[in-house]
Amino acid sequence: MVHIELCYDSGYELRWQEAEDDELAKLSVFPNAISRVCRYWDAVLANFPEFWTRIVVHLDQPYCIELLKAALKRSDPHNIHSFTIIRSIEGQEVNDGQERDTMIAAMKVVLKEYFRIEALTIKTYTSDSLPRIPLGWDTLRSLRFESLHRGNHSLGPHPSIHDASDKAVNWEALSVLSLTGPAFVTLSRGKRWRKAMSEKYLASLTVSRLRAHDGGEKPFTFHELWASYRAFSSVEDLTLMDVDVPYVPSGWKEHQAKLDRDLHPLVTYTFDTIPARVLRTFYYEIEQLARCSNRSSLHRDFDVYFMTFRNCQFFGFQKDPYRTLSLGAVEVADIAHSDSLSLCFEMVEAKELHINNCSGLDDSSIEAMMLPLRKRGQQPALMEMCELEITDCPNFSMSSLRELVKRRMKWCEDPERWRTGSGTKTHRGGGQGLQHRSVGSARVLSAGLG
Repeated sequence: MVHIELCYDSGYELRWQEAEDDELAKLSVFPNAISRVCRYWDAVLANFPEFWTRIVVHLDQPYCIELLKAALKRSDPHNIHSFTIIRSIEGQEVNDGQERDTMIAAMKVVLKEYFRIEALTIKTYTSDSLPRIPLGWDTLRSLRFESLHRGNHSLGPHPSIHDASDKAVNWEALSVLSLTGPAFVTLSRGKRWRKAMSEKYLASLTVSRLRAHDGGEKPFTFHELWASYRAFSSVEDLTLMDVDVPYVPSGWKEHQAKLDRDLHPLVTYTFDTIPARVLRTFYYEIEQLARCSNRSSLHRDFDVYFMTFRNCQFFGFQKDPYRTLSLGAVEVADIAHSDSLSLCFEMVEAKELHINNCSGLDDSSIEAMMLPLRKRGQQPALMEMCELEITDCPNFSMSSLRELVKRRMKWCEDPERWRTGSGTKTHRGGGQGLQHRSVGSARVLSAGLG
């Protein structure tokens, strides 16, 4: 079977639809698969440069460099909308040294045509195989350097490590940036990088596989991570994946984060495989930032639009009795520990809650949504939740879900609660707020209920 992505007309030229990395990693991806059928089919495709404005190079396939050169030649004179270098799903195993050698050879070819490339994605098995970061591509709108695993530096110094302070950063069109730990540390410490990013708006920023020792002799800390994030003029979507850096009490003296910019009205955060100590501190800093932001002047009912927690831990979290971060929607996924999930429900405050593939969701963790928090005077957990969606969570009973809806409805209708003002916010009307403080809908999808 051959997988073909349809193009769409943007008004000026045909462009490729966005495709997931897993689809591009298949050997059936178009036009590569059709080109390999026979010489006749290859000759037909060669006459349509539009088909080659998305180039996919599979590092583990034979003659991949020759195929890359042919694809670049066939795409001329069009711009290359998407350029991806990735290991194929069906391919044979290659070691890090072979992968890096092939990557270096591929990048030498790519650099000759860099002015035509609009989006560059490189995804290797380990971060050791990633090439040097390009800093002078003014046409680049998306740059993603990612790896499936962290490297162990067995190949020597990382090729993307260089003195960024001596390199001019020209990413005028860039709006999507994804970097692994060593590359992010190097760039964030460069003076020209920080200056360029201080005026930069990013639609998406992803930092993955980050550790303290990525900073070399000067370990990279949480304070430096937060200051680097806040150095951007604006980031609409931030993703942290497999990030574990230490919190140093005196770190703020050296790394001052900017506080003169409010949270973006539609900001989203994704935390994937983040330990509790990092997640807890990052969440606290977002709360502090929300306190400095004037939400009423921005005409919105929440501080953060969407927040995702995937395979995270919440031990040690405590809800702030004076200020709760208000979220439009929260998604929790792949949480295996019931107590950790209960702490998550006590921590967050959202209008919508989506729970996906959480074996830790049982009757005990659902009960955490029913009871008021332990400290007197605080609002109950998830007081403003009006929609609950549960997908692929097999370890809870339908009776507990019915009890959740019943008890929360009863709590919302309690007139004593409204007279005492427990957990309410003064800038909202009681009648209208009452409608939004109940579970308006609950959906269970493929849950395997007991």
